[in-house]
Amino acid sequence: MARLGVPTQRAAERPERPLDVWLKVNTGMNRLGFAPARLRPALERVKKSGAARSITLMTHFGNADAPQGIAEAMRRFQATTRGLRFPRSLANSAGIFGHPESHADIARLGIGLYGATPNEEERPVAGRTAAGKARAVTRAWAPGGDCAAYLA
Repeated sequence: MARLGVPTQRAAERPERPLDVWLKVNTGMNRLGFAPARLRPALERVKKSGAARSITLMTHFGNADAPQGIAEAMRRFQATTRGLRFPRSLANSAGIFGHPESHADIARLGIGLYGATPNEEERPVAGRTAAGKARAVTRAWAPGGDCAAYLA
């Protein structure tokens, strides 16, 4: 497996069909995504490859259901993507329920698919609905004091 952002022979090959590419900006959650300074070079590389049918710019909110909310992540995303004319996907489940300003072009319902909401007061009482198993897809370093998950 290649490190994120490091090309491999396979990554350099053109796919059989054009791809729908989602470029994720790390706006503070520190779980996948390009650092803001690396988004535009990555975008140029995707555009030059000719492999993309469409490109969507996205982020993921680690604090949408916390008191600090999404203001800083929104500010970082807007600053990083200013002037870029591509569809945007910002809102996760907590963003959908609590931050209409984050809905953008495409919203991504995550845990909400299982009937859960990010608000304790609205959370239904339910048993286990799903289980997951996955392997790590990347390793990343976060600045001192930052988290690498929700409530970053």
